[in-house]
Amino acid sequence: MNKIYSTQPFIIELSYDELPGAISSAKIKFRRPNLTEGSFTGVVDLVNKKVSYTSGANETLGSDGSWVFWNSFLISGWNTEFPGEPVNINIFKEGK
Repeated sequence: MNKIYSTQPFIIELSYDELPGAISSAKIKFRRPNLTEGSFTGVVDLVNKKVSYTSGANETLGSDGSWVFWNSFLISGWNTEFPGEPVNINIFKEGK
């Protein structure tokens, strides 16, 4: 895994053994080191079994430290979100 720096554009990919075929949308949710939460709209790749988000050219995470990321799927025909397992990722300050 490559390092993610807080001041640079980034890509987040969450890989799975299996993904349900009826996914209508996915979010990559996160908890920052200061414990505030948010989400990115994920791109679902059923063939390669992953959910990803690629930041814009000027988009950065803005803070270093231990972040937590997890997916949240919306399945067609269900009116609820299905959360995935959390993953801790250390975001680095540039130059460290």
